[in-house]
Amino acid sequence: MAQEQFENRPADVVVAGAAPPTVTWRFVYGGIVLALWIGAAVCAVMGPTWAAVAVAVIAGIGTVLFAANVWAEHHIVGKPDVTAGPDGLTAGSWTIPWDDVRSCGFVTGPWRYKLLNPQMYETERSDATSLIVTRRTADDNGRQIQVGYTLYEHHTDNLDEFLAAVRRYAPSSDDQFGRSTRDYVVDPAVNGRLVAQWAAEGRLTVTNRRGKEKLLFDGAGIRAGRDTIAWGSVAALGAVTDSHTTKMNGVSTGTTYTHRLVIVSTEVDRKGRNVTLRPEYASDYVPPLEQLVPVLQGILPSLSITDKRRSLG
Repeated sequence: MAQEQFENRPADVVVAGAAPPTVTWRFVYGGIVLALWIGAAVCAVMGPTWAAVAVAVIAGIGTVLFAANVWAEHHIVGKPDVTAGPDGLTAGSWTIPWDDVRSCGFVTGPWRYKLLNPQMYETERSDATSLIVTRRTADDNGRQIQVGYTLYEHHTDNLDEFLAAVRRYAPSSDDQFGRSTRDYVVDPAVNGRLVAQWAAEGRLTVTNRRGKEKLLFDGAGIRAGRDTIAWGSVAALGAVTDSHTTKMNGVSTGTTYTHRLVIVSTEVDRKGRNVTLRPEYASDYVPPLEQLVPVLQGILPSLSITDKRRSLG
């Protein structure tokens, strides 16, 4: 019976590492390394000795790097990158069961997902292809978790076959892996408290973890610090993540990220631009944005609210 079940098991669909389409770089790089060794030999014969040693050291380093690159190219050939099988979707060190896959798709762009924290990605200069999966499981605030895995630079050309397997194993999933406010998982207790507060007081207050008021939503509009925008002038709300990279002597020393709630007004400034407020809305504010938005949408169904924040792990 066990043998029969094994034979009837659907085959995994695997996107694996592949050989590069061209190896021209090997000839160029190898020619340079060979020229360096010849130069070292000539210097050893004709002198001076220090020049022969210096060129030999450079040639040695070049040889090691050349060998390492060739080994890396051969090492990934045929090595599974991402797998769609009966047990779930596997990428790197993580596996997600099919009933937890809400959406799945490939995207190509100048970023690379971290192996140790697949919710985070880093910006790169060159484009890479990544698998992005949005889970049905939500974080503590109620936002569905999204993870990613960046494929090898050279991989097998069967991405469509892989996605077809995903749709077969998880037929309710789609390829719209972007997260939106409609995906929030509402906490009934928090939602009930906020609805009751609005009904009783006509206001909703957002505080930081120390209890200091940061935002106020009431019948008049939205107040952020000293600025207020009346509801009649609110065109849209959007959640975004700002990034700021600090540099010292031209070298990056770190990047900080700040979640913000962008409030776009129909009013315009002297330059003809829409007046916009960008107050911080940290993930530890109370209530979380994921629990506040459904209440606001219940109060003002026509209000446009988008969520473009990046995960910070």
